[in-house]
Amino acid sequence: MAPQLVNVGYLVPAGRAGMNGYKRRAEHAKKAGVRLLQVPTTAKNRKKLLRNSPLDARWWNGSHMEESTVMLPRVFYDRTSVWRASIRTNRFIKTLRETGVHFINDRDLRKFAMDKWLQYKLLRPAGIAIPHSTQYSLKNCLSFVRRYPLVFVKKRNGTQGSGQLIIKRRGKGFVLRDVKVSYRQKSVTKNFRGETGLIRYLSRLDLSNYIVQRGVKVERLDEEHPRVYDFRVIMQRDGRGVIRLTLAYIRVSAPNSLQSNMHRSGHAQDIESVFIDAEAMYKQLKRVGTAVMEAIAETFEVGELGIDFVRDENGKLWLLEVNSRPGSKGIQQLREWVPKDRDFVRDGWLVFENDTFTNTRRRKWGKRFTTYMRRPYRYARFLAQ
Repeated sequence: MAPQLVNVGYLVPAGRAGMNGYKRRAEHAKKAGVRLLQVPTTAKNRKKLLRNSPLDARWWNGSHMEESTVMLPRVFYDRTSVWRASIRTNRFIKTLRETGVHFINDRDLRKFAMDKWLQYKLLRPAGIAIPHSTQYSLKNCLSFVRRYPLVFVKKRNGTQGSGQLIIKRRGKGFVLRDVKVSYRQKSVTKNFRGETGLIRYLSRLDLSNYIVQRGVKVERLDEEHPRVYDFRVIMQRDGRGVIRLTLAYIRVSAPNSLQSNMHRSGHAQDIESVFIDAEAMYKQLKRVGTAVMEAIAETFEVGELGIDFVRDENGKLWLLEVNSRPGSKGIQQLREWVPKDRDFVRDGWLVFENDTFTNTRRRKWGKRFTTYMRRPYRYARFLAQ
């Protein structure tokens, strides 16, 4: 006999993509024993919250949407945007939090994960290896470029590697790469013979909401066309509330690029197909990933995180950032990979050697994707008990 479904509220991002994502997640939630309810963040529903009345809700039953009124679920999964949510949505979530319901990831955590400076201030004192950072000022930036051969100037709330400056010392001069916010704008590379030109360029920019961060000298792949890479680790709580490493993969940059973000021409790769010491690497990623999530859990209610690390030339892992709404693009790439596919080769992807990424391994990524999708709902079911 199938277990009775537990109601879990779901706050849907605006737009068709958000609705399509909800339907896919509803299918996985049902397999985990959860009825995923789309709860509209309307003024009407907010009034019902204040009166402790049943809420308007609808859910996907596998073929069409059903509608009804339901009692307030004890657990919510918030996938709305922190910064782009409407005033109405923010008011609804504020009222919802005041009722004492659980969130898989609460709103304060979501805001924390969008701010690199807050992450640094919380995690560095907790013993997490995170590159030396400070708030931007021209004085602080000059101090860093004099001290470190590679420096990043990043937006505190920037995403997908956009809007940052990469400053590399070259002899007595500097090479600066200005990565534009819009994908339609090409990045600009500037060469400066000394500090004077660099100061003049930086002085023209509004960098008031930026941090300055030491660049880590990372390992590179593909000696002929050097590529940087980082690790994306998905940590989630399971059906008993225990922190687990759900999956991990590497994101590889395009040839001769310093950015591995998949929105900036990077792509996913399978750890076991690239590294000989994959088992030891997984253990290291699990240890540091768990330490990061435990440190954050002391302050915030957290059910899942996407955590990005880089590995330096000595094999040490450094935290880049945490993501409270991890996406599935890299996982999708790995479960859909076709060995030696011409499109992948054409687009400059690093080809797996010796056909090590077999169809069997690709199917394993399909199973990992399923775990990644269902584990939050098993945790939600645990919270609702």
